[in-house]
Order: sequence, then structure tokens, then C-alpha cells
Amino acid sequence: MVDYNITANPSYLDNYQVDMAMIPILLKMGQRGIALRQPVLEQWNKRLGEEILGYEDICSAEGFDPGKNQQVGYVLASRGNILPFTPTGKQLKTDEKTLKKLDDPLVPVILGHRKATKLKGTYIVPSLGKPRFYTNFRQDLATSRLASHDRNVQNIPPAVREIFAPDSGMWTWMDWSQIEMRIFAHLTQDPVMVDAYATGKDIHAITQEALWPGSDPKNESIRTRAKSFNFAMIYFASVYTLAEEFNLPREDCSRYRASWLGKYHVAHEWMLYQMGRRLEYAETMFGRRLRLPDPDLTSEGHVDKCRLNYPVQGTAAGVVSRGMIMCEQLGYDFPVQLHDELLIDGDVDPPEILSHIIPEIYLPFKVQKSPVWV
Repeated sequence: MVDYNITANPSYLDNYQVDMAMIPILLKMGQRGIALRQPVLEQWNKRLGEEILGYEDICSAEGFDPGKNQQVGYVLASRGNILPFTPTGKQLKTDEKTLKKLDDPLVPVILGHRKATKLKGTYIVPSLGKPRFYTNFRQDLATSRLASHDRNVQNIPPAVREIFAPDSGMWTWMDWSQIEMRIFAHLTQDPVMVDAYATGKDIHAITQEALWPGSDPKNESIRTRAKSFNFAMIYFASVYTLAEEFNLPREDCSRYRASWLGKYHVAHEWMLYQMGRRLEYAETMFGRRLRLPDPDLTSEGHVDKCRLNYPVQGTAAGVVSRGMIMCEQLGYDFPVQLHDELLIDGDVDPPEILSHIIPEIYLPFKVQKSPVWV
């Protein structure tokens, strides 16, 4: 039995104090809100309304309503598409993941309609005529990451962020660069990764060369794939997952996966060791213990993935929380925290100390400034 009394271990007390310090910060962020640009909102409302009507006209000509999943499934099936049934067996599955597997020109229309409708109904219409946009943040996720709810500001597409106006006239946003990859490299002590970050090499270029030898490092498409492959593999993505994610044949993904595990073989050994441990919790570099899912309520494979995911994401969350507390002490006014990014209202220059929240790991951040958050 683990003793979780906060006096039993200094790290328990430290994490408790961080959580307590975050509570008034999150409350203030929720109460503060973000100023809205009404002319920009009205433009988005008009643009999305016209886009939705365009999608609906196309679907109407095919005899169905894109907002009704039962009709969507029937029409797609009647056009020769093979769709699985939902768990109830009463209708066909029409979720985004399923539809993206189909080679049918109606699929982009259906998905475009869904995206535009959700964006308009969730963010645009409720904000029309309102002076400010409000959301709330919580810190009770399994990995201790922050989550926005009551209109999730963390899910707003970058293009739509222009609806927000800084009270000071200038936004500053800082983004910790590759924070999870850097933490993963430190935890695993993989020599290729550690050397890359110590010497300023491009880890994604290294992966690109390992998986696609001789490819042009300036080829943005292949680089993006290598980058996504890295982020998938540090959580030990399966061949099936990679094939689904990248829309590639399983044989190719199997070969790429083997190449990645061979290139970063020490990281692979660490992942196997982590998955072999049978503790009820995973631990971050700050000593926070994160309870793993109950294996009786989920698959053992999912629990194993959490054994890899939680230490990395939990440590990253700890860095961001401590960074927010430091920014609060500096008097910064920040309305939004977005994954590894912090949006600050004002023209500020975040101090270099924010790169050294974990003394053993250099976690650089990128700073951008603009009257428009993008």
C-alpha cells in the first residue's frame, strides 16, 4: 500500500502546493474572459453560413440531410460504400474516422458541413453581440494537464483565433518547443535523442533520414510525416494505429516502425521496461504519482500505453503549471493556456528561467507577438 500522505514525501507536498497555487490562477482566467472582435465575428458568421448552405445544397441534390447520420449512412451505402454498424446494430457508423477511409467525393462535403456547423454553433453564434468570451479550466485529468470546458477554447482552430482581441492591444504567446519529445529523450536516455538535443540537431530530420533515406530534408510533406511519426512512436503506436493515422499500407508502417525502434533502440528498451512494470501508478519527474486506469475496466494494452504516456505528459503538464505560476508572480495577464502554449495579454518578454523549470532538461520556448493571435 502506497502512503499518499503529503508529509510522507517532499515531492507530494511540492505537487500539492503547485495545485493549490493553480486554483486562484484558473479561477481568475475563467472570470477574466477574452475580449471579442465583433466585426470579425460577423464576418465568420456570414462566411460559415454561406459555406454550410453550399454543403447542404450539394447534399440536397443527392437527396439527404448531412446533419442526419442515419441518412448519411444510407446514402453512402447506396453509393457502394461499405460501412460497419454501430455497437447497437441499428444504424451504420458515420464518424469521421470511418468516413475518412472511404473514397467518395461526398465525404469531404459531409465532413466539411460538420466542421463548419460545429464551429459556428459552438463558438461564433454564442459570441455574437457579447463583449467577452468565457471558458473555465480544470486540472483533474489523469495526466494533470489542464483542460478547457464550457466552450473549449483549446479546440478553436488557429484561423478563428482572430476573433479574440487583447485588452492591451498586443498578444504575446510562448510555446515550449518539443517539450514532450525532450522529456521523453531525458527519461529514456536514448543516446541518439540526447545527442540531438544537446548539439542542436533536428530530431525530426534524423527520423526522416532513418525512415525515408535520401529524401529531401526540405520536403515539407515528408518532414511533417516524420514529425508526426515521432510523436506517435514515443507512445509506442501499433502498426494498425500508424496505418490508420497516416493512411498507409500496414506493411509499410510495419517497416517504418521497425526502423524507428532500431534507430532509437535505447528508447525502445525503456518503453518495454515501463510496460513490464506492474505498479498501479506512473510517476512524473516531479514525483507526482498518476493513477493508471483499472485493468478490469479497460484493456491491458491501454494500461501499458498509459505507463508510457503518463510520465511524459504528466511531466510536461508540471512544467506548464509551474511556468504559469512564475508568470503570475511576474504580473503577466494570461487568459488562455493551450497544451504547451501560454497566451499573454501584453507586450512582454518571458525570462529565460522558464526554459530551466526542470534543471536537468533545457526546455526552450518560442515567443511570438501580434495584435492577432494565430
